[in-house]
Amino acid sequence: MGPDAGPSLYFLYLCTQTARDAHLNLKDMLEMLVVNWHMNPEIFHIGALSLRWYSVLFVSGFILGWFIFKWFFKREGVPA
Repeated sequence: MGPDAGPSLYFLYLCTQTARDAHLNLKDMLEMLVVNWHMNPEIFHIGALSLRWYSVLFVSGFILGWFIFKWFFKREGVPA
């Protein structure tokens, strides 16, 4: 197998040769490309009340949108 077999097959061939030289198999190499994200969705909780990450991002999106529209209105001369 050489460079005339196509770019993707040749890349796979190089990866397996590199893995063989480094005593890794292809499965181990592909697992290194994956990001394992095991994050707790809760920031904190007090009793039954809990604050979650998506709610913080949702509210921050509204606040950011408010500032952007305020800037648009000021730039266009529209009274607030």
